[in-house]
Amino acid sequence: MTRVLTFEFENDTYVIKEDSAAIFSINAKELIFNALNFYNGIYRGEKSTQIELKKDIREDLHKRGEYVFNWLNEIISQIANEFDEEETSEEEAVTDADVEIFISPSNVRIIKLYELAACGGSGFFMGNEDIPYKDIEVENPSADFAVIISGCSMEPTLPDGSVLLVKEVQELNDGDIGVFLVDGESMCKRYNKDDDGTVILVPDNDSGEYDSILVDSNMLCIIRGRVLGIHESSMV
Repeated sequence: MTRVLTFEFENDTYVIKEDSAAIFSINAKELIFNALNFYNGIYRGEKSTQIELKKDIREDLHKRGEYVFNWLNEIISQIANEFDEEETSEEEAVTDADVEIFISPSNVRIIKLYELAACGGSGFFMGNEDIPYKDIEVENPSADFAVIISGCSMEPTLPDGSVLLVKEVQELNDGDIGVFLVDGESMCKRYNKDDDGTVILVPDNDSGEYDSILVDSNMLCIIRGRVLGIHESSMV
């Protein structure tokens, strides 16, 4: 018998429900998938693996529901195809190891990707929906957003056109590479702080074509994040 489950969004959470009761959920911000919770909620207790998952999202503030729905639907379809309910008992059907076969890594998440060159102005890009972006899938659980670097000032460390994974922070350590908003201009530079508190934003490119920026009291310099590294799928 086919079970009908619904996929919904409520309280910053994507929820699968059966007969109006929540049986599995994923936090919409983190998108961390727990395989054991998924199995216990969806299948434990000799429940049928023949499932029809219906999407019933009225308001998705994070705009990730379509991706998550398709992802979970694919997992459910694979499990239904794998197990013959007439011949396989619950104990034989699913173990922790079996469930791992059907899931993406638990640290996969969706973050917003921006064009760094387009992110200037007083609003920068965090929380400004007027700045164009697209969602990308990454495997770094610490990344809060990503930017495409424009220019050669950080070469060879960060080549022109690289997609940078960034953790949103308000403070940096000496030597960190950061993303900054300086007097309305977005940029990526290395953060240098002297013992006397002097802050200089330094390019890694030592060709002489790019200048360091001495941050003084007359400038508005906002730290928007620390660069974690280059998104591997962009290195092609």
